[in-house]
Amino acid sequence: MKNLKIALLLALSQNILAQVTQMVPLKSSEADYPETGVYFKDIENSFNSFEGTWLATDGNTVYTIVLLKVEQHYESYPSGRYDYYDWLVGKLFVTNPVQGLQYYSSLPGDDFDNYPIVNRGGVRSNAITMGFRDENNSCAFRFQFRLTKVPNQPMQLRYSHFRNEGFFNYSADEDSLCPDGPIPHYVPQGELIFTKQ
Repeated sequence: MKNLKIALLLALSQNILAQVTQMVPLKSSEADYPETGVYFKDIENSFNSFEGTWLATDGNTVYTIVLLKVEQHYESYPSGRYDYYDWLVGKLFVTNPVQGLQYYSSLPGDDFDNYPIVNRGGVRSNAITMGFRDENNSCAFRFQFRLTKVPNQPMQLRYSHFRNEGFFNYSADEDSLCPDGPIPHYVPQGELIFTKQ
């Protein structure tokens, strides 16, 4: 019981000490703000128009991306620094309804780590670069892609600029090798038009 009280006290004191010291636009450089506790906020709300459920088809394959804006997400570093960030995160679902197959489904739950799609930077020229990681045990397959707003079509996004980043080992065991196999079949590699549902 005493250990539980100590753990709760430590957790509470960390939350009290982890205060926002300054709010700056998301596109600001971290190097310009050496102090800790900076909130890199989507002040222009540029993520908002990307939020929602988006659907695209390629033959019999249906791709569904669900995007969500996460605000003021706490990030801490080994140096003791901590900051807060707004993120655009997402989940991917790939099915073949004709054959009744589900090729890929993101993990259930709303925990930040259950979102395999995460923005890499802010919105520039109506486009955002997203990263994807599919972790399997200590290995992960990673790729990135771009989502661009289609001009004069607010309910559509263009998926493009697929770039394979390969397989990576996340294990503490450096001798553990990840299979460097082919790109998983569920990954959309060409251009697609997603429509908001």
